[in-house]
Amino acid sequence: MKLNEKLIKIRKEKGLSQEEFGNQINVSRQAVSKWETGETTPDIKKIKEIVQKFNVTYEYLLNDEIENKEEKQEKSEPIKKGSKKTILKIALIILLLYGITSIYKFVAFYTFYKKADSFQEENYSMFMEMKSSDNSIRPITHTTTKVGNKKIETDLIQGDETSPKPKHITYTDFNQKICYQLSYDSSQNAYTYHDRTKDMVNEQEKEELFKNHNLIKNQTLENIPSGLKEILLASLDPRYYQVSIRNRYYKTISITDDAKTKVQLNKDYLIEESNIKLENQNRIITTNYSYDYVQDHFKELKNPIESLPLHP
Repeated sequence: MKLNEKLIKIRKEKGLSQEEFGNQINVSRQAVSKWETGETTPDIKKIKEIVQKFNVTYEYLLNDEIENKEEKQEKSEPIKKGSKKTILKIALIILLLYGITSIYKFVAFYTFYKKADSFQEENYSMFMEMKSSDNSIRPITHTTTKVGNKKIETDLIQGDETSPKPKHITYTDFNQKICYQLSYDSSQNAYTYHDRTKDMVNEQEKEELFKNHNLIKNQTLENIPSGLKEILLASLDPRYYQVSIRNRYYKTISITDDAKTKVQLNKDYLIEESNIKLENQNRIITTNYSYDYVQDHFKELKNPIESLPLHP
């Protein structure tokens, strides 16, 4: 069963419409529709949200050979009998090591969070590329360019000979309250227009669409433990098994999915790379990030609708 078929199955099992499903993970109904038809694929962040919100595993979603939801149960080995005194000493040593490790992780995660949260963006471009080591996902390059109160996002699917141009272009003008998406149709060699404000179900969602967020900072904070409560829980969680303050990275493991994740930050404590390694499939899904945020580096962003061919 392929990914798009599994998304349809999950949605129907929950009794949700495409719009309701999209609302759960903050995407439009059109995006869900394209996932279910196989036209596009959810990015790593959205796959993670689907796993968390709909109680499925990475392996179930990403391994086409698995038809039904499965969960592995760990077999616990019986504790060998021994001296109570010896067991107590071992337990105290383990507890001490656990305490020291947890304190170190808390300091590391808090440092990552405070550094990233203090980042002040100006004009910038952010480049995101997602790829799979076994070529099951065609490399997707997402570029976000923000200058003043305007933003342009493009999605380019590499290796797609039928669509050498950006597959999608999204333009937002925060002052003029304009937000639309252009989707490339290779058969017509032109773009179709879609007003994204029509996807918003109420005025609150519409207002959120035009909030001029610090997008670079938020992209990082979505990938690391953020806020005191989340940082504390991550510090106590043994699945976060390796953290380095000096090298600015952490590793975590999911027992049920048999998956390992590594998140690497750059010198500015912004996300640089995210890796998900699926051990059972011998597969690595990598998302790389790079930035150009030199002040006054960019010229005024032009409305793409003025220069691109559109369907009549």
